[in-house]
Amino acid sequence: MGIILTVANRKGGVGKSTITTMLAHGFAATGEQRVLVVDLDTQCNSSIILTGGEKWDWARRDRKTIADFVNERYDRPRLVPDEFILHDVGDIEAPVGQLSVLCGSLDLEDVENELLHNRARAGQDLHAAEQGIISRFGAMLEEFADAFDVVIFDCPPGLSFSARAALRIAHKVIVPFRPDFVSSYAIDRISTVIEEGNDLRTVLSVPKEKRRYIGLVNFWRDGNFQRLHYGNVAAAHPVMRTAIPEDDGIAEAFEYRGEPLSLDEKYGSAASVVRALCGETVDSIILRYEREAAA
Repeated sequence: MGIILTVANRKGGVGKSTITTMLAHGFAATGEQRVLVVDLDTQCNSSIILTGGEKWDWARRDRKTIADFVNERYDRPRLVPDEFILHDVGDIEAPVGQLSVLCGSLDLEDVENELLHNRARAGQDLHAAEQGIISRFGAMLEEFADAFDVVIFDCPPGLSFSARAALRIAHKVIVPFRPDFVSSYAIDRISTVIEEGNDLRTVLSVPKEKRRYIGLVNFWRDGNFQRLHYGNVAAAHPVMRTAIPEDDGIAEAFEYRGEPLSLDEKYGSAASVVRALCGETVDSIILRYEREAAA
């Protein structure tokens, strides 16, 4: 079974799709991990970054998105998940089959709401209906790890059923945050969901190395204000050593070029940041999980 990484924060604008695609590009470029990105965000940013938009539009019209997968597979467990996946995506130089995506859809929220309404109409208690949908989603999404070395879920802001499922099944949740007050508060909020604690105090009582999430600072500028808020987050929560800078090279890298580029051509001076992010993720998350699983 592959490693499941979920990139999530209940706050928008913190760079969840940015981090997702940086990890996907970096892992694929090494040729060591077969990577699948599952886009759960109805904004579909990671899908468009990886396909250039044209393939995403084709997937939407051909009914090969996450909404179609859920709609078709929810009551049909024998349906092959691979039928909905686009392979060999991204404009990064990588061996064939290294980078794939299950495209996002604007219709996913409607599909989730319809499932809830169906259970409610059948007389099921609302809380039981929600938990049943989340559990079913988790079982469906977890199957993707059977065919890939790394599965990365790009979550929407907020807590949809699919996002809750992705949080539940993740081996590690990466929580991007800006070094500001609001983002710091957002980590407090999502940590209680990930750890399934009753309150923040319960979460903070768990040693940092044993928590299922880790923060990742994004849009970093080395100023007094940023250092203050970064320090506040790091005092309470586990945080990755790698910092993603506010860099034009990173922003430009998410324009689809249409032809395979090396990591250095794609990211320019920021390629070292991608390598550092992927290297730390391998060392502190993937290899650690593999060692624990082997033990």
